[in-house]
Amino acid sequence: MADQDDGGLRLVMSQIEQLICGLLASQDLQCVDRKFSTVQIRRPSSRKASITNSAEIPHVVPELGPFPEPSTPTLNPKTLKPQNSGVSKHASLPPNSTLSVSKVLSNSQSRQITPSDDGSSEGMEGLYRLHHGWEKRVQEQGSYRLNKTGPTRTHSTNLVPSTPQSHSKGWCPPDWKFLWSVAAGSLILFDCISVPLLGFAVREPWVFDLIRIVFWTLSLPFLWRSHGGCSSSALADLAVEVFLVILIFCALIQGSSLSTEAQFVLRGPELIRMRHVRRLHGWRMFPRFLVRWNRGELRRLEMRAAANICITLLLCAIGVHVLTCTWFAAGSSPNGWAVDAGLLEQPFPEQYRMTLEFALSRIPPSKTTDNIMLNTQAERGIALTATAAALLIGSIFTSIVTNDMSDIRRVRRQQGEADCQLSDFLETYPVSWKLECRLKDYLKQTVKRVTLPSKLEIASLLPDLLHTELCGEAFGGIVACHQTFYSLMVKYPDFLYDLCVKGLCDWTLAPNETLFSPGLRCDNMLFVAYNFVLYKKKGIVTQTERSSPDTAKTWSVNGSTTWATMTPITASQQLQNFAKSGKSQKSQNPVLRVTPGHWMCEGCLWTHWQYLGQAVAGTSTSLLCLNYQQILSVTASRPDVSAELMMKMMVLLLLIRIIVVTFIMTMIITIIVTIIVTIIMTIIMIIIMTVIMAIIIIIIIIIIIIIVITSIITIIIIIIIINITITITITIIIIIIIIIIIIITFISIIITITITITITITITIIIIIIIIIIFISIIITITISVIIGVVYHHRHRQRTSAVAIIAIPFITSIVNTINTINTIINTIITIIIIIINILILILILILIIIIIIIIITIIIFITTIIIIIVTNISISSIILILIVILIVIPITIVIIINILILILILILIIIIIIIIVIIITSIISTTTVIHARLFLSALNEIAEDELHDLSAVL
Repeated sequence: MADQDDGGLRLVMSQIEQLICGLLASQDLQCVDRKFSTVQIRRPSSRKASITNSAEIPHVVPELGPFPEPSTPTLNPKTLKPQNSGVSKHASLPPNSTLSVSKVLSNSQSRQITPSDDGSSEGMEGLYRLHHGWEKRVQEQGSYRLNKTGPTRTHSTNLVPSTPQSHSKGWCPPDWKFLWSVAAGSLILFDCISVPLLGFAVREPWVFDLIRIVFWTLSLPFLWRSHGGCSSSALADLAVEVFLVILIFCALIQGSSLSTEAQFVLRGPELIRMRHVRRLHGWRMFPRFLVRWNRGELRRLEMRAAANICITLLLCAIGVHVLTCTWFAAGSSPNGWAVDAGLLEQPFPEQYRMTLEFALSRIPPSKTTDNIMLNTQAERGIALTATAAALLIGSIFTSIVTNDMSDIRRVRRQQGEADCQLSDFLETYPVSWKLECRLKDYLKQTVKRVTLPSKLEIASLLPDLLHTELCGEAFGGIVACHQTFYSLMVKYPDFLYDLCVKGLCDWTLAPNETLFSPGLRCDNMLFVAYNFVLYKKKGIVTQTERSSPDTAKTWSVNGSTTWATMTPITASQQLQNFAKSGKSQKSQNPVLRVTPGHWMCEGCLWTHWQYLGQAVAGTSTSLLCLNYQQILSVTASRPDVSAELMMKMMVLLLLIRIIVVTFIMTMIITIIVTIIVTIIMTIIMIIIMTVIMAIIIIIIIIIIIIIVITSIITIIIIIIIINITITITITIIIIIIIIIIIIITFISIIITITITITITITITIIIIIIIIIIFISIIITITISVIIGVVYHHRHRQRTSAVAIIAIPFITSIVNTINTINTIINTIITIIIIIINILILILILILIIIIIIIIITIIIFITTIIIIIVTNISISSIILILIVILIVIPITIVIIINILILILILILIIIIIIIIVIIITSIISTTTVIHARLFLSALNEIAEDELHDLSAVL
């Protein structure tokens, strides 16, 4: 009974001690938070907040000077060692580091954090620490099973990427409605010019009628759909279009046989198509480019005034053209002004010029008396109508220009009020000229800048459904550039709308406003929505770099790139790097121009993050902000999205750390074994080549001996048999020598082919062994990963984590295997091409040598005959000299051939060794370099207790 009381007392004391440890750990975290709270982060009070009207932007800072040296932490807790705790001990967070690891403890009943003895220890700096909310979410989502298929994507989900990615350089076709609008508008404008020219009897080519028939016939389905289906207006509009197409077809068939009046009857109704101007919806896209180029009320009013003037001038030009053609048609009648002026015999340009001058001279109201005195009634009616229309159009044009100029003056007056108020204040309270210039420059940048309405202000103008659609399409296209969010938004459309409506906040910056500076705490992930941001790592953006942003290098990043590819950096290192932002730092860290479609500070969503550089806004820059609390709140009610997001996050932060050591050890063993096998196979290949070359030399010596013996026997036979003529003897000797040379050449070719086949077989064996080693290493990696996944699942009861541990190395191994096999296939093809080229070269050399031998033999034969005829040398001496020459030449040629073969074989061996080295290098690069940066961050996450469990299981 006493033993039971003692055991219960020890259990109670152990629980009290664990509770005290937890309270001390919480106190440590509060000290860290208080330290962060001492940094006063503010934004300029004169700038209006555009993220929200009620929320501050925590990461906005003013211009900062050089950072001071980090102070020594005051917190130095002692190590707490409970006696009866089965929980493994971990190092605590140093209070001066926000990039620290927080280990997820395995025991769900109690959690213990053991602080380090030295709060300023550099050993724990540079490590990532998960947000507490994500740690809690990991435990909650541990037993959740991912759905194999997501919800069906609704028709309202419309993801429009804001800008094309740097890796997709393909051509994007424009909208077909815009193309139809451009084509239809061009044809209507051309008809407004060409149809009135019938008054001058100008006939256009038949090709234009054919183009009209084809285009308007193909446009019938579009015109039918534009009415929204079957209706009386749609049927009437379709009937009118068919009638107009029939008239154009009749004019095309009749051609030049029709009179001018008939041409006008058939082609005049084409002007009815001007009713389609209101349906040219594609033209609405054109002002969007101008709006994006010129943001702001003043610029918009200026562009509207310019557009109104251009449209009015275009309409006036068309009206004057129609009036000119009408005057000439009316004057061509009997007793008309054109007949009296003798214009009918003039060429068309002269007719048009003189008619234009006559028409313009009749427009002023002062010419009304002269207009009434015209000869025909038609001319008088045209003159009076033109005068009235000119007065009406002039009044409309004056009204439009007056209203536009009034609006522009009003906006300029409003923008100049701040400058006037500042001038009045400075008149009463004078300041230095330098400060006054700074104040006026600030007003020029802020007061006259574009002030965009925030998302909340837009929400007050629209109903909830329409506002949700607006945010989903406007913000979703920008966030969709991020591969992780894109996959989630496509799979879960409701997540798209909640993220864009509840999660994202818009933020409009003043020109050259500083977003953040190095060393400060980061709370928001930033997406560039409009214009650009200048970013410089480990330094500050100078005034010169701000004034010339076009010289900055444009930043381009792959859509699947995440923050895990960045190497951790400690807080003290950040301050030191920031203080060293001199000329050498400028050359190492150039200013980057971050354009729409890219993002910054992704790491703050998952861990405590500090800024590594400085970012400065361009002119009228707009950003989208995403906070850790916002993404956590959006995913709180969606376990499927949370599970999938936790899968991606755990792969980046926690799960890969166990695979790293195993994978690196396996790859080291693989590389060592590959190098050893390559060296052994190279030595074997050299030995084989040495033996083959020895055999070649022996064969050559035997062939030489046979040639010598054959020549001696031939000489003896010729001496004994005197009755044979000299010519026959020489011919026999030459034939024998040629046969011997052919045999030697054939033997050399066979030997060369044998050597080539041997080398090819050796290389194939080496490549097969390398492939086997690679597959063995992959199998070992996957096997160990499965074991680790089972252990992790058994310990933490987290299916998602175990699946990720098993899946990540498997996918990585498949990718690396595909890359390696691709390299090996390319290498084999290269080797085959090299061998074929060498064989062709050897055959060409042998053919050349055979031709040379035949030529030399013929020359020697002819020379011998000439010597016999001219000189008195004995026949036996000539035969002896001839035999010696014919013996020495083949021997020399055979030696040259074999030397060439030896040189080519040595070259082939060197090429093969180089290719094998390339294979080894590619294997190393495809298995280690691809994940090198990820390993740097994952190595900091290795936990001793998990390795201990692994060794115990193994």
